[in-house]
Amino acid sequence: PAMIGYCPDTFGHSQDLPRILSGFGINNAIVWRGVGEVETNPVFWWQSPDGSRVLTYHLNRGYYQTQFHENKNTSELSQSLKTWLNHSPETNHIANAYCSFIDGALCPVGGDHIFPPKDFTATIESIDQKLKGEGVDIWVIQPSDFINLLSASITASNGELSTVTGELRDNSQAKLFERAYLLPGVLSTRLYLKRANRLAEHRITNIIEPLFSLLASKGIATYPHHELGKAWQLLLQNQPHDSICGCSVDAVHREMMVRTDSFNNILDALEKRARLALNTTTESLSENDPSVNHQQLTVFNLSGQDQAYPVAMSWYTNPDQTQKSANIQITKTEKRDELFSGPGVTPYYKMVQYNEGWVWPGYVPGIGISNVTLINGVPQTRDKTANAKSSSAGEHKSITNELITVTVSKDGKISAVSGSQSYELSHRLQDVADGGDTYNFDPLPNDRPIEAKFMNVKIGNKGPIVSSLLLTYEIKIPEQVLQTNTDIQPNEIADLSRSPKLIPHKIQTEISVRKNVPIVFFETTWDNKAQDHRLEVLFNTGKPVIETVSENHFSLVKREHRKVSSNLPVDIGTEAPPDRFPCQRFFIANDQLFLNTGLPEYAVEGNNVSITLLRAVSILSRGRMRTRGGGAGPHLPTPEANCLGPNQTSYAWAPLGISEQASRAYDLAEQFEGRLWTSLSNNSSTENVRLIQIENDSIRVVSMSLTPENEIRLRLLNTSASEQTLQVKSAFNIDQVRRYNLADNQDSTALTSSISLKPFELFTIGFSIKTPEISYA
Repeated sequence: PAMIGYCPDTFGHSQDLPRILSGFGINNAIVWRGVGEVETNPVFWWQSPDGSRVLTYHLNRGYYQTQFHENKNTSELSQSLKTWLNHSPETNHIANAYCSFIDGALCPVGGDHIFPPKDFTATIESIDQKLKGEGVDIWVIQPSDFINLLSASITASNGELSTVTGELRDNSQAKLFERAYLLPGVLSTRLYLKRANRLAEHRITNIIEPLFSLLASKGIATYPHHELGKAWQLLLQNQPHDSICGCSVDAVHREMMVRTDSFNNILDALEKRARLALNTTTESLSENDPSVNHQQLTVFNLSGQDQAYPVAMSWYTNPDQTQKSANIQITKTEKRDELFSGPGVTPYYKMVQYNEGWVWPGYVPGIGISNVTLINGVPQTRDKTANAKSSSAGEHKSITNELITVTVSKDGKISAVSGSQSYELSHRLQDVADGGDTYNFDPLPNDRPIEAKFMNVKIGNKGPIVSSLLLTYEIKIPEQVLQTNTDIQPNEIADLSRSPKLIPHKIQTEISVRKNVPIVFFETTWDNKAQDHRLEVLFNTGKPVIETVSENHFSLVKREHRKVSSNLPVDIGTEAPPDRFPCQRFFIANDQLFLNTGLPEYAVEGNNVSITLLRAVSILSRGRMRTRGGGAGPHLPTPEANCLGPNQTSYAWAPLGISEQASRAYDLAEQFEGRLWTSLSNNSSTENVRLIQIENDSIRVVSMSLTPENEIRLRLLNTSASEQTLQVKSAFNIDQVRRYNLADNQDSTALTSSISLKPFELFTIGFSIKTPEISYA
């Protein structure tokens, strides 16, 4: 492989990219978008929060260079290449690509969807002959050789480089850097893709891989290396930037969802395999047949910290079997003539009761297993944790688990009480027109937000494990955006307005609390029938939001928020400064935590924060827009980017204390996603045990897997700004603890049972275990 961090077209860069590149032994990066003001040379050190840094070369004239495809006049090409070395009056809007360290400049050749130019070698030789007389040499070089040349030149000259820290999301120099637009609207384009991706990443990384690591280490089931490899391949095929960003033609994204279905089919089969391994039957019965003598509910905690929260699951019982208990809550039940099957089992039908609901498993140790005894199919746990419940006082309705109480008034105002602190959450649903494309949101002149009208609230689930309130909103959204000046010039802005035809929409939000969980959950669903608009949910934080902290890939990003003033329309070649920001699972504002499932775009205005629930657009790229002074791609229709039809969004809110916010936020994010996995079981080898102990709350388990050599790989993240120490304790017989980089190459440094992690460090350890022989698949 070419060991180059080549990112010429990424729509802004994560501050964790230097650490990721370094973890794979790549000590460099080549970037274009998102770079702000730099020194004279287009070279700098780029550093992640953990201190990892890479030598970074800025393609300040872009990567899309087609002069060798468009022009065969070697004299004109020679003059064009000379402009890469010096400014001239004709090109004073272009950044100088000259680099003093190499006394030259790098000129990319090619672009999107373009074949190599014809007769390229002969053309280069001809140009080289013309330029030699002017003291200029030109030759073809591979990126890896160029980086080696650059690095050696800097070392030889003892050159000083500036250091850039944090994310690269600055578009203030877009015009200078060859229209290096940031294209921030991709954060909310086709949000169904982001949701599917988030759920898939969570399922394979946080559930299936650690689950089978524990099953294999206990000798219960083999680790499915081949199946997981195929699943990862499908997931990664969905993640090129024009794919996951939603800015391709509709057919590309339909293929992505087919891959997602295939991915989930593989993981469904693996979950069934795990349940089979936990149930040994001598009769020809399927593992989930209620006639199997399930003696216990086996619960795996796949996070590093002890957990106690409800788990959603489905199961079968014999018809009309009573299951009343404070440890179980059925939300759906129906009689079915169900088909059962399994290895060595002839498929058969049986009349059963199908149940969906919630189970309370009690406390489960981190990276451990707990068994809950079943009596007549009902788990038997004892604890003093308060149940969730709902109540109605006049026209006010409330839900509580005694950690948080949420009340909805008759006019739809939502308030929450946690301890002695009260919060007015608001939860407003607001819609605006979007005249943009898959790359950029574009507001319409004089467009005013339309706010959803609260209609009613009723009690949903009544406890004891989950209690909820069902809120109904109505909103009338214009059918689409209309364009009146269809015959426009390349640099002319389309004249757009919202359609006078209004489409009624009903929006339903279920607000819930769960037993022993200090989080308020929101599930909002609606059937989108309108095009070209953006729907957001707004929360009131109680005071002006001065800064936010959002989860990045392996760190936290602190952002200061000032009101962004942008004179629209922007000039040609420029882009409006971004007013929406990326996050992974959460962001923090005014000591409040806002969680999401695949809703990576948030905004701040005054006391409010907002989360984008939907951005509907009709075209892949427009030309000149109010927020972007030029095109960003082909002008192709993308009707499916309007996300018509059912839409489902999941987000949550929780109060945070002033101290230890980082570790608390990570803990709540794990509870929000869920790291407990359950199965009915009769396998006696799943005794209660903590398999690996993580005693430091600042250190989180990022992933856990098993190598073909039967070595557990545990990836850990220090989420704090200070050095942390971890004692590695395990129920396994560990021979030696080893350290690895992200490429799975072993570090020569010997480790002891006590490990020190630097601030924000991502740390991978491996240790071999002795595993009992597995006598069944």
